[in-house]
Amino acid sequence: MNVAVVGLGFGKNHVQALTEMDFVQDIAICDLDKNLLKQVAKKADIDYKTDDYKEILADDNIDALTLAVPHNLHAEMIKQAIEAEKHVYCEKPLTTTLSAGKKIVEFASDRGIKITAGFNMRYYEQYQKAKDLITEGKLGNIFLVECFARADARGIGGFRLSKEKAGGGCLIDSGAHRFDLLRWLFGPFNSIYNSMGNFVLDNMEGEDTAVVNIKFADDIIANLICSWATVTPEWDEGMKIYGTKGSISIWDHNLSLSWLKKGGKEKTFKYTTSYEDTVGISLYNFLNEVKKGNLKIDKARALSHLQAIEASYKSAAGNQVIELKNLI
Repeated sequence: MNVAVVGLGFGKNHVQALTEMDFVQDIAICDLDKNLLKQVAKKADIDYKTDDYKEILADDNIDALTLAVPHNLHAEMIKQAIEAEKHVYCEKPLTTTLSAGKKIVEFASDRGIKITAGFNMRYYEQYQKAKDLITEGKLGNIFLVECFARADARGIGGFRLSKEKAGGGCLIDSGAHRFDLLRWLFGPFNSIYNSMGNFVLDNMEGEDTAVVNIKFADDIIANLICSWATVTPEWDEGMKIYGTKGSISIWDHNLSLSWLKKGGKEKTFKYTTSYEDTVGISLYNFLNEVKKGNLKIDKARALSHLQAIEASYKSAAGNQVIELKNLI
């Protein structure tokens, strides 16, 4: 299999992961920054480099590509890749609107092309452990979830400062990962109420802080806090899950999960799979499915985060609870 990486900012992680996959024969890289192209090509010993996306699309030897470009470019670039019969692994969000995402998924399905959004955080060991505990009923009936992604991002720059290019602020960016984790662990979202604002990052057009109250289809209630404005020593990310038989606390900065059984002692699990590792696992799984011929698109993974994000922005704009229809 031959794979192209388009966008070498975060895409450098894709390149590193691809160099470690035995079924990937050749890697091509594409970026508008010619100096960055040279640097990445030299480090990864890659011959095929270009600053022209059309060259990647026109190359029949390329089977799949990964996209790590500004959010507003996703929809059109994925569409072009599908037309060129190339499978696509796209960094989140899949698109900036739910309607655009639905069109892309339908177009890819009709053409027999596999696409996905790069929700690598599912492959953190602490969340895999949480999934197992939930599935096995070890927490009993879950009724409350706290989810958080807080950071001091005062130095943030690039396309994320533009609401048009990013599609919003912190919620469509960091929040997208959290919406995906919540959907994966607890099922479809039923209703959403969001309060948000820009409190600190004056140079950013979108929200720097959002608080989302969520009700799931099976009546679990949850709270998501996403902020790039907090004074924290590092990224403060994780989740707390409460059930009738116990609770778990997940911390991403030290790769841990603590499980407290009702009437028992707390047990803590420490893991070693890093964020960069999860990127590689996520990309490997996608390309391996393509290699095996499984081209079915996981619509929940591709679209549910967009449904939640769109509902969140609509809620904040109208100061209202949004009841979701046609749950994804």
